Parts: sequence; C-alpha cells; structure tokens
Amino acid sequence: KRKNDEICENTMNETITLYKDTARELKSGVRAVYGYCRKGLLDRAYLPGFKRARGVTRQSLNRLLERIASGDAGKVVGDA
Repeated sequence: KRKNDEICENTMNETITLYKDTARELKSGVRAVYGYCRKGLLDRAYLPGFKRARGVTRQSLNRLLERIASGDAGKVVGDA
C-alpha cells in the first residue's frame, strides 16, 4: 500500500470542502488555505486514486473555525 492510499481511506468517510469554498468561508485567499494546510491547521482531503488533494476535510475546517471564534487562533492564523 502506498501512503496516499492510507490517507484516502481515512478521508473517504468525511466530507470534503473544496479549497475555494474553504477560502470563501474563511474570508481569505486560496493560497492562504494552502498555507494553513502546510502549517497543520487544516487537513488535506485526497480522493482515492489521486495524488493531489482536492480540498480539506470538513472536520478540520470546523475545528479551525471554532478556534478562531474562541479567540484561540489569533497567533496561529495571523489575526492578532
């Protein structure tokens, strides 16, 4: 098994939010969403058989939105 296949199995049962929809919801750009993924704030969502991520998991997006709403993510996201 390839590493990507294991990642796909983990994200198959989760809802995928596209990068541009995530950016719209966070009121930022798509490049910022890529940066949040690199920093580990969002989890990339891969489709089976693909090497590139199609978006982010809805669960990770909700987790980040909760951190932003609680005022916890200011230092991490750059709002403070």
